[in-house]
Amino acid sequence: MTHDSLLRLYCNVCHRRIWCTIQTFYKCSVCDLFTHLKCKESISKMCQTYKTPQTVFIMTIRPEIGLSSQQHRCADCRRFIGLANKKSKQVLPEARICDYQGRYHCSNCHKNEQTVIPARVIRNWDFSTRTVCQRCSNMLELLSNHPVIPLESINANLFSHIDDLVTVKNLRMTLSNLRLYVHSCKSAQQHNSFAKLKIKLHLMDNVDMYSMQDLIKINDGTLIEELRSISQDLIKHVKENCELCAAKGFYCEICKSSELLFPFDLNAEVCEKCSSVYHK
Repeated sequence: MTHDSLLRLYCNVCHRRIWCTIQTFYKCSVCDLFTHLKCKESISKMCQTYKTPQTVFIMTIRPEIGLSSQQHRCADCRRFIGLANKKSKQVLPEARICDYQGRYHCSNCHKNEQTVIPARVIRNWDFSTRTVCQRCSNMLELLSNHPVIPLESINANLFSHIDDLVTVKNLRMTLSNLRLYVHSCKSAQQHNSFAKLKIKLHLMDNVDMYSMQDLIKINDGTLIEELRSISQDLIKHVKENCELCAAKGFYCEICKSSELLFPFDLNAEVCEKCSSVYHK
């Protein structure tokens, strides 16, 4: 935790005002939890760094499970929510649903932040934003650029209905076939297009995995333009601008044509056994 002293805040443990000018308090650098010094040892809410898996999303749409299944408590901090406490007769915090995990949270743990839900994209190609709790919002932001979604193995039907997905898959296959040329050529590695792609090498190295940002950019059309521009530049480098790369072309051993073939050509086929290249 890091010390701070300038903000108007409330303690996430006792829910009382933090007087910044006269009280020592702490803020979690990951999940933005605030607490008095005296309340620090009473924190029951586990930080998202420890509580949330860092490698996968929830891939199925989670239905609302109901407050009673949570004993009318917040899923994170365990405060009573939604109903009045009969002993103290006080009005309890509003229960807010997290669309990502289907659980209820208090207003301190759920700030009504909105984001795209991975499961709804994977199952229904639905990019509308929905409210999520603060912990899930932070986690989704952290994982947004991680290629952890095997989209086709989860929902292959999307590729039959979304033309842009097929286009991106073909462009990624082209880049995958360009990979051996690019990785063995120093001048290709210094090319501006490869520098752009280097940030997201999974687009070239693992064509079956997608990140949430990939899917969002497919939906708005920007990823197709990026991949098309990069593949065209690298193909031009291999075929026209680099003698070393061009020398690694193939001749079709079936028709004996003098035309040079490359694995990424649309009219080329690669043998799975011997890796030879021939016309389709």
